[in-house]
Amino acid sequence: MNNAQNDIADSRARSQTDTALMLSRLKYPEHSGQADSIKVPILPYKRRLYELFTLIEREMDSIHLENCELRLRLEEVSPNERIVNDKDISIQRELSEHVSNTSFQKNENDYFNQAIETSISGKRSGRQQKWKSAFKNPSGKLALKVGSSVPESKNRYVQNFKGHTDGIWDVCTAKVGNFNVLASASADQTAKIWLAENGSQPIVNYSAHNGSVNSVAIRCDQNTYSGCQPTFLTCSGDRSSHIWRVNFDQISERLHENDFQTAELPPLQQIHQPLLKLTGHSDVVTDGDWLFGGDEIITVSWDRTANLFDAETGKIVKTLSGHDQELTKCSVHPSQKLLATASRDFTFRLWDFREPIHSVAVFQGHNDSVTSVVFSHLHHIVSGSDDKTVKVWDLRNMRSPISAIRLNIAVNKISICNSKNLLAIPLDNRNIYIYDMNGSRMTRIPRSAGKCHHRLVSACTWLSDNLLNNLITCGFDKQIIGWRVHLPASNFPKS
Repeated sequence: MNNAQNDIADSRARSQTDTALMLSRLKYPEHSGQADSIKVPILPYKRRLYELFTLIEREMDSIHLENCELRLRLEEVSPNERIVNDKDISIQRELSEHVSNTSFQKNENDYFNQAIETSISGKRSGRQQKWKSAFKNPSGKLALKVGSSVPESKNRYVQNFKGHTDGIWDVCTAKVGNFNVLASASADQTAKIWLAENGSQPIVNYSAHNGSVNSVAIRCDQNTYSGCQPTFLTCSGDRSSHIWRVNFDQISERLHENDFQTAELPPLQQIHQPLLKLTGHSDVVTDGDWLFGGDEIITVSWDRTANLFDAETGKIVKTLSGHDQELTKCSVHPSQKLLATASRDFTFRLWDFREPIHSVAVFQGHNDSVTSVVFSHLHHIVSGSDDKTVKVWDLRNMRSPISAIRLNIAVNKISICNSKNLLAIPLDNRNIYIYDMNGSRMTRIPRSAGKCHHRLVSACTWLSDNLLNNLITCGFDKQIIGWRVHLPASNFPKS
């Protein structure tokens, strides 16, 4: 037996594979020597596999030879010619990737919608009629246009809002009287309020939570009785949400109306107790906001539910369930009682509360956790995901997105500049990109040494009417940064 094995080893050339050796024995059994004494039955399908393996090896050899020839040719090319060719190749590659990504996205969504349509065609017709009833007819098929990009040099760093001692999850802005107010939520268990025109220090510190503050929302109620008193909603890892209020009439008395940047800021106001505490979730509360009208508040949680609260009493009006994984974000429509919830189950849901019996629609447009969902002031909704895509949808026809943006890393909380139809997209790799809603990249926020984010950018918000800063970003490097971004005109239709 040992002699037979030695003969086999000696008769085999070093360059010969096991597959080639087996085939040679099948074709020329008289040259197989003593190895024929070992009876190994060869099934027909195995013989076919051996032939296919041989063909694959031949193909790989030819590819290897072709690569060697190309490498020799490349070495003969001069450096200047090589640079020009590399540029041409990169441009062609970008164009081909753009075309392939667009066609892939279209085919993917068409396939999904075709499968769903066979099972819920009856429900869909009624649901689509409800979406269409809230808005005007669509303006026809959207034609993608290449936007006029803006050089990074036209975007500049303005200021840094310092005060948090841990990563910052969320930031939002609002116009309160004559002030542009900025609110932030941090993992240091506090929420802070700043004046966007003067970020040297916060003017209010809220410290009533016992866990990370994950989100913050502002609602401005200004009347002759209460004066200028914006209301704030913060959601926390302590499984609760807090409603609290700040009297800005007292703050405005300390500041000159037209000299916010040089005026002396009032002493830091400390708030340790909420006006109303919302409870009912059994896990971390990740986001919340007021529904249109202000009578109800929505909160979403890792317990896979969304709770609808009465804004006056704090009692739960309705619990929204259906998601299979933790909820990450929510968004409310600015002029309709419509709500969107995003989840780690790869879906986002649209909840319609315009009628006594609410309806819900589920959309599976992503291949990973949905990390952001936001309504525009018109009839669009934008979703972002850990699958490295951002998609723009038309509420009147949700069968497939009207545009898709493919990035190279996960997406965080998106903000829409409604006056220009632009998207600010913060990413895990410290970048912030500006796209229009057609999916065309307009510009990128510069990353200068010492004047940029050093860790992931978690959220951003626009301040379109502010002359000093018009984009605010926050991240896990404990920074809130104000930027001045040149806002180009968008080709996206406004109606």
